[in-house]
Amino acid sequence: MSSSHHRSGVWVQKNKTHKNGQHKSKGELRTEQKGRTVQGGQFRKGKKSIVTKNDRRNRRSQRRALNQLLTLQEKQKFESTPLDVTIVSTSPLINVQNFLDLFRDFEEHEDIEMSEDCNKPDKSIHKVSMKFPRWKISLNFRVADMNDLWNTLDLAKIADLVIFLYDPFEEVSAETEDLLSSLLGQGLPAVVHCLYIELEKDQNAQVFLKEKSEVKKNVIKRIKAWFPDPHVDFVSGNADMSSFLFRLSTVRPASVEYREMRPYMISTAVERVNPEDQSQSGSVRISGIVKGGTLDVNGVVHVLGYGDFLLSEVIIHERADNQKGKRQKDAVSAGDRTLTANPADQPSLKPEEEIEMEDSATNSQLDAASVAMSKKRLMKTVPKGTSNYQAAWIVDDDEKEVEDDGAEVNTESDEEDVDMNKEQMEADGNSLEDNDTVSEVEKNSEMDLEQIDMSEDADGYDSRLKEQDEAAAYAQMKKRLQDRMFPDEIDTPLDTPARIRFFKYRGLDDFRSANWDAEENLPREYAQVSRFSNMKSSKKAALNFANRTAVEPFNTATVVLRDAPLSMADTTSSLVVYGLLLHEHSMTVVNMSVKRISGFEAPVRSGQELVFQVGFRRFKAKALFSELSAGKLHKFLRFMPEEEHFVISVYAPITFPPAPVLVYKDSEAGKVELIAKGSVLSLDPSRVVLKRVVLSGHPFKINVRSAVIRFMFFNTEDVNWFRKVKLTTKNGRVGEIKEPLGWC
Repeated sequence: MSSSHHRSGVWVQKNKTHKNGQHKSKGELRTEQKGRTVQGGQFRKGKKSIVTKNDRRNRRSQRRALNQLLTLQEKQKFESTPLDVTIVSTSPLINVQNFLDLFRDFEEHEDIEMSEDCNKPDKSIHKVSMKFPRWKISLNFRVADMNDLWNTLDLAKIADLVIFLYDPFEEVSAETEDLLSSLLGQGLPAVVHCLYIELEKDQNAQVFLKEKSEVKKNVIKRIKAWFPDPHVDFVSGNADMSSFLFRLSTVRPASVEYREMRPYMISTAVERVNPEDQSQSGSVRISGIVKGGTLDVNGVVHVLGYGDFLLSEVIIHERADNQKGKRQKDAVSAGDRTLTANPADQPSLKPEEEIEMEDSATNSQLDAASVAMSKKRLMKTVPKGTSNYQAAWIVDDDEKEVEDDGAEVNTESDEEDVDMNKEQMEADGNSLEDNDTVSEVEKNSEMDLEQIDMSEDADGYDSRLKEQDEAAAYAQMKKRLQDRMFPDEIDTPLDTPARIRFFKYRGLDDFRSANWDAEENLPREYAQVSRFSNMKSSKKAALNFANRTAVEPFNTATVVLRDAPLSMADTTSSLVVYGLLLHEHSMTVVNMSVKRISGFEAPVRSGQELVFQVGFRRFKAKALFSELSAGKLHKFLRFMPEEEHFVISVYAPITFPPAPVLVYKDSEAGKVELIAKGSVLSLDPSRVVLKRVVLSGHPFKINVRSAVIRFMFFNTEDVNWFRKVKLTTKNGRVGEIKEPLGWC
């Protein structure tokens, strides 16, 4: 028998090894252990638990049943409470009233329950409530005003469903594009796109019916820029309402994170607690359905358009899903629960109110002063029939600055000047009585005189105002172009020494390796700014604190505001109440990461007053632009960048991220224009923003290892002062100052 063994040839099949993936196989684990046991492990007595196939199947079925139960509970919540639907028309040619009439006329064919507001003779479209038992939905329709941007945004914030109405024969206008950009920027819930046409009134109805699919494709192509995969429903009459209502019943509201973090409520009834109270502020009662998060009776609420307020009590009403009658305002059933606020647990709004009152008083004083300055007029006494041009050549000592109410504006300096002139005339021996012009004055006194307005805006319109605005816009554009071509470069002043002009600046090699104390040279008012040692942990604590309250969402409740303006109860529109998280009533420095809108090209300078919408708040503030970088030091930007993301820092109320940010600028027509959008980056008052300045010079003579630079400094002291600062060229060469040459 041969001792040699057989070796396989080249053509023998070789099977692939089993791929275990990222984990190790049982054989590999057994090989690595080599009989060793884990030291310090807990050994359980008895039989080892083995998860069988049936156990795994049971776990999956239990998990599936739990998910189905949660989905059913969520569906029942929305079925028990009406959905808030906001209708947004994208064309002024669409008659929203006729669109709502389709729901009203559908009552003849289906069992529909409508509220009393729908049966008014004027058919007001402010709010229409309908209930459809067949589809198990209740809808509260609110129509957004296309001409009012803030109204549309506020209604979209609180809506569970937004219906966009499109005209099949009209393109999307520029105003509609800005509106859609704003709505997408702040976040939208569930969206339904509706192609609406009135077949009876439209002349192109027959053409539309033949080319229905083509028109539908064109509408989808138009709105794909804002909605990637839109589903467009066609509505033209009662025949399409059944399928459209089924579509509305199957849509579930999408989760908007910044809204779901906080409780919010839309008012169904607003009234005064004491109707006989004639003061300006008092207690106001607001009723509605709580949605979003849980409501804290000891917390702070924000009413859109009015500000922050504290609560005195919250009444949680018993659910009445099958109750057809309307609950009266003053009725409190036996099942209602009343939660009374504890003043010791409520935050104090007095410091913030004092700051806001001081700021508002200062602004009102500035506004009053500017108005008074703009309303001052220069009056001159001249003969009747004299024009403004002729009166400008007449020297009159009786010229007075007169306000619009006719009161003369006299100051102490004017009186002193008059006294000094009088004394000077007496010292010179010249008096009016001794002058030869007495007869001339007497003759003029017999003439009919009148007072005319010699101010520049006498005719109500300054012809030079438009030219000044155009010149200012041209200068702003020129500065932005210079900043783009020569970033951060400025000319050394001739009249002021550079060591004095740039005394606050430091010579830094780069922003990454440099150190800067964030607490250095801060103003005294900066001590009032709130700051967090860890923003994420503070946000988590605020959310956990809010979840311990008793007012759960989808409950009908009545909140009583304390020290609220009583004019709030006289408003005809619905009020929106937001519950604030812990610390969100305080002020801090809010850093927002935004990007410029592609269609906006006008220059925006840093420090300019802009309109901000951060989450559910809206305010005006002066913006500070800086780069979005990963280091500790960030460069100040003089103008808003055109393409890349950047950071805007403003002094504003605390709003925990995530929260959308919309930035607007006042336009000449009195409206606002969307210029940037983004989100809240951080709440960090210690974020260091440094203003960079580059002093440039012209090479006069270049040697092998040295060069003579002119026009950077203009005296020897400045050269010695900046001697330790490193020099760089456009190509990246680095050098230092050796000595000053010449004289200045």
